[in-house]
Parts: sequence; structure tokens; C-alpha cells
Amino acid sequence: MKQTATATGVSVGWACQLRMCFIRNGGMRETGKSTRGGRRRENLSREEEVAFLAPFIEKASAGGILIVSEIKQALDARLTGH
Repeated sequence: MKQTATATGVSVGWACQLRMCFIRNGGMRETGKSTRGGRRRENLSREEEVAFLAPFIEKASAGGILIVSEIKQALDARLTGH
């Protein structure tokens, strides 16, 4: 496995995972799962995020400044319900 990992430029653990995936799928790549990209750690949907940020963007457009600490505080309050 170490030689394979070195030859392919990945870690030994990743080479092992790829090998097991290859064996499990008969040489075919899993088609149902995306391996990269996407919004896996999203707290809000895109629509909710746009609606949440709209007042801050509007305020920044008028004043020319965006205060990140205000956004973070509001987001924390929204996500925790406080």
C-alpha cells in the first residue's frame, strides 16, 4: 500500500480507501455520491442565507462598510435561538 500511495501521490490511508472502493464497486466509481464540492457544512439554505444577509448588505451599500462582528452575532443568535 505504501508503494501505491507513493506512486499515486496520496497518503497510505487514502490509497487504502480508494482500493477498497475499487474492490467494493467492481472497478466502477460510486455514482450516487459526490466526492468534492457542494455545501456540506451549510447552516442555512442558499435562500435563507440570501434573506439573512440582505439587511447587512443593504446597510453596507448605504454606509460603505460591512461589520462582520454584527453578522456573526446575528448568525449565532439565529442558529442558537437566543
